[in-house]
Amino acid sequence: MRTTRDQRTSPPAVGRGQIIARGLTFRCPNCGARGIFRGLFGLRERCPRCEMLVQREEGFFLGAMAINYGVAAFPLVVIFVLVFMDRISTRMALAVCIGWGLLVPVFFYQMSRSLWMMLVYLTIPGHLPANQTEAERQQGEHL
Repeated sequence: MRTTRDQRTSPPAVGRGQIIARGLTFRCPNCGARGIFRGLFGLRERCPRCEMLVQREEGFFLGAMAINYGVAAFPLVVIFVLVFMDRISTRMALAVCIGWGLLVPVFFYQMSRSLWMMLVYLTIPGHLPANQTEAERQQGEHL
């Protein structure tokens, strides 16, 4: 039988504040180690320190893609409104849109993945290995 959080006597080892701090600094949500990212687009399969599975099943990071898309696309709406209101030239708007559309998704890639992991573990902190009981860890790896 699985132990619920209410049945545990001690607080979680990794609290929500730590999860947020680790998500904003590209660290492992479980132990806080650096190095879960490799290069600009690489993500290690496991954390180098605690061996937590970071690279989940296919589709796990679709939320990160949505975050990245939102950050890349939403400011472009402002540009289009400015063009419509005749505040900036079409040529200037096109240059800004091309630059923004090419650079922001690339440089925000790691941040979007880190933010997505942060959001996932903020909603289910009990799924972090550090917050699981020994019996839960032996049952297998969770999301």
